[in-house]
Amino acid sequence: MYKETKLIIGGIYQTYFSDKPSRVIAFDDIEVFYDAYWPTLDKWTFSSNLKSKGYYYRTLPRIFLKDVTFLREQPLTNDEFKTFRPDLPFRLCRNKQMVWADKPFPNLKEFSVFAAKAGCDISNKIVLPINKITLRPFGPKGGAVKSSLVSSINDKGFSCVELLWLAYNLQVPYLREEQKPGVGIFRSGHEKNVPAYYIGSYYDAADFIPKEE
Repeated sequence: MYKETKLIIGGIYQTYFSDKPSRVIAFDDIEVFYDAYWPTLDKWTFSSNLKSKGYYYRTLPRIFLKDVTFLREQPLTNDEFKTFRPDLPFRLCRNKQMVWADKPFPNLKEFSVFAAKAGCDISNKIVLPINKITLRPFGPKGGAVKSSLVSSINDKGFSCVELLWLAYNLQVPYLREEQKPGVGIFRSGHEKNVPAYYIGSYYDAADFIPKEE
């Protein structure tokens, strides 16, 4: 068994699955995002290259903490916090009824009507408190394609309906067949100096979310 309280942002651990020290950069109940130290280069994969894009290493808390050894704590610097943003949600706007459509929605009002029918929150409530992110659609065969930088209407951040509206329009060019019900937005890392998210189904691409949920 493991205790989630043992996870510390900035904590450096020796895990059983890697000979490289791992540093926790964000976590929640389902996932741990971590960095890896390369002794021969004296560098961390992500914190040593904050200006480059990074898609974070990740695993389940119980796997990360299995037979783990805590080495020390190295708190995130201000620049690391601004890049890694451990305070932001890992997954957003998951909806089992909605389906990625093969037509764009010209405006948010039209999309809101569509989204409301599937039980989506169409209020102005901010669910992602940052005004710029990158969104990466999935390709015709499921693989990743080029991401796009998107900005929120409200400087305080994105509402769920606005985030899904942007995602729907970005995803349209890559749909080649009818999609199964279920949509969601998931954190992948950082890119273009802002948090990076990918467009997915109701479940995450890593299969960390239990299918019965």
